[in-house]
Amino acid sequence: MSVITGNVVERNGDVLTVVFERPAACENCDGCLDKRCVSMEVAGGEAAYARCGDQVEVAMPDRAVVKASALAYGTPLALLIAGLLLGAPVHAALGLAANPDLFAGALGAVALAVGLLIVYGADRRIRKGRSWQPRVVAVRSRAGGMTAKEKGE
Repeated sequence: MSVITGNVVERNGDVLTVVFERPAACENCDGCLDKRCVSMEVAGGEAAYARCGDQVEVAMPDRAVVKASALAYGTPLALLIAGLLLGAPVHAALGLAANPDLFAGALGAVALAVGLLIVYGADRRIRKGRSWQPRVVAVRSRAGGMTAKEKGE
């Protein structure tokens, strides 16, 4: 299970907005718009015990991270390659006069767009599943001490 530490900046019911420092592994990546930190909304687990300013540990099951990555990157890529490979045979079968390479590229682009739509639809459905959601596994108070739950209150 991957665990990362962040700070609670907002609380809306049982949903926390947690800001994380940019991990060292992300230093050369341009994927995030904000180079300083990444934020996410987290609910469940120990989130009920956290307040604004608390430091929390957020866990994401490794299996969910791998599956999400495979879905997000693998599906569009596989469909793009399939579209490119099927372009020439489909072009020949249809007997089109256009350039077969141009047709293959267009078919690949259409297949890529379909793959992105599949990922978008799956993302909307998957976000509701508990096993795919990050959750708070530990809460540290602002002063670095234990929370009320850890003290047994």
